[in-house]
Amino acid sequence: MKNKRVITGTVFAVVVAAFILPAAAVPWLTAIFLTVVALICALEYTMALKRRFGRLSFGMTLVGTLMMLTPLIAWLGYRSLRPDWVLITRNSNPIDEFWQTDMIWLIFIGLGSFALIAMIYALGAMIYQALKNGPKSLPTAFISLSVIPYIAFPFACALLFLFAIPNGFRWLILAFVAPTITDVSAYYTGIYFGKRRFLGEISPNNTLEGTIGGVIGCTVFSLLFFTIFLRGAAPLRSDVAGFILYGLLAGILLGFVTQLGDWLASAVKRFAGRKDFSRLLPGHGGLLDRFDSIIFSFPMTLVVAILYSIF
Repeated sequence: MKNKRVITGTVFAVVVAAFILPAAAVPWLTAIFLTVVALICALEYTMALKRRFGRLSFGMTLVGTLMMLTPLIAWLGYRSLRPDWVLITRNSNPIDEFWQTDMIWLIFIGLGSFALIAMIYALGAMIYQALKNGPKSLPTAFISLSVIPYIAFPFACALLFLFAIPNGFRWLILAFVAPTITDVSAYYTGIYFGKRRFLGEISPNNTLEGTIGGVIGCTVFSLLFFTIFLRGAAPLRSDVAGFILYGLLAGILLGFVTQLGDWLASAVKRFAGRKDFSRLLPGHGGLLDRFDSIIFSFPMTLVVAILYSIF
């Protein structure tokens, strides 16, 4: 079982790296990968909750998940609004004096498009379900649509790293690796130093010491990552105090938030009476079991990236 888990984890890491590392040169490849992952996670999430709620709409779930693609409206449309604009995530492209304005507008248009279209779709879907199947169908409609805030929104944030954030592929790598560092740090800290257990109904093996160890481990990794990969000439920061401060901020926030994602996923599985979301990854469970903390990492990394680029 342990060997199977190691093999699966290694293959999983290689596949993820193969689609994430080329993000700077081939952003569409990464966008397709993120979309496929989001759809699989949404299906696993719906299958798990179907045991408690019975008839859930897979069609509503899949369409709700595809709302994550709406930020691409900004990607496709911004060229006509500003013809001289270039993809600021590519190192080969020059950075002009308006790059911060470009970034803000791209994020605003991208997330604004997501919020508007997702809201219209959710309201329309609930009205349709109520008129077609009666008021009793509304609870299942709410559950089916919960993939929008839980899965579609984080992956929409991930897409922004492909075209809106300077050196976005580096931030995307941080968002993927930080949860793993946090998980490993929390696990071994809990084994060797864990004494005070909490959240027993959600995660019986969770300890306060393990949680703190996860945050510390993520913070150390984040400091190293910022020092090596997020330090330099504009749009990076060259001031030592600046990248150290944001390295600490990113580490603390990601170390805590990614564990929240893991706890929420555990609560959903316990509510659904399941150990894993699926058996897609031998020894690891489903794809959502691997992405439960990464999902929470996407929007938080985006927040840190915005602050780092503006202030």
